[in-house]
Amino acid sequence: MGKPALYNERELLISIANDDELAFHSLYHHYRNKVVTIAYKVLQSEPEVLDALQEIFLKIWIIRAKLPAIDNFNAYLNTITRNHLSNRLRKRLYEEMALSAIVRDKISDGQEDDPILSRQLHDILHNAIRRLPLQQKKVFELSRLEGVKQNDIAAQLHISRETVKRHLSEAARNLRNMLGSDMTAVILLILISYPQ
Repeated sequence: MGKPALYNERELLISIANDDELAFHSLYHHYRNKVVTIAYKVLQSEPEVLDALQEIFLKIWIIRAKLPAIDNFNAYLNTITRNHLSNRLRKRLYEEMALSAIVRDKISDGQEDDPILSRQLHDILHNAIRRLPLQQKKVFELSRLEGVKQNDIAAQLHISRETVKRHLSEAARNLRNMLGSDMTAVILLILISYPQ
């Protein structure tokens, strides 16, 4: 059973709408575990869960002026959380597809004369993949370079399919972090130019 509603939640929401940071902290501490629990079931990655938690409560702070009009904050939080996680999963899928396109269509083919992906970018991507943690690197290369199915990777490496999925997700996140914000535009351009 979840936590009971906050005592006089209506007044708390009005205080938050009036920029009361202490009231916001009370709301955050009351509901943070609920958001973490839901997010972990969906994302299954602690760093992503913590990012989602911050982003969800940041959204709430940004729209704080609208809070007094909300009759059931718990239901409202459920909706915001569900929508945020859905958007995050969609973004993760697009990014993983883009990385697959880069790795499978460009790196493994060695197309150095490609106008979009220069030799320098090719080398940067190879170096980033080499810097992944060993198990992530193995799973990523089997999946993205060799096209091995997740069930077969799990059997080959003696790990569960969920662990394979987690490694792929974390590898994609690590590559995004290593490649930096400039890479996002390149990934999106390649995804648009080379649909799968």
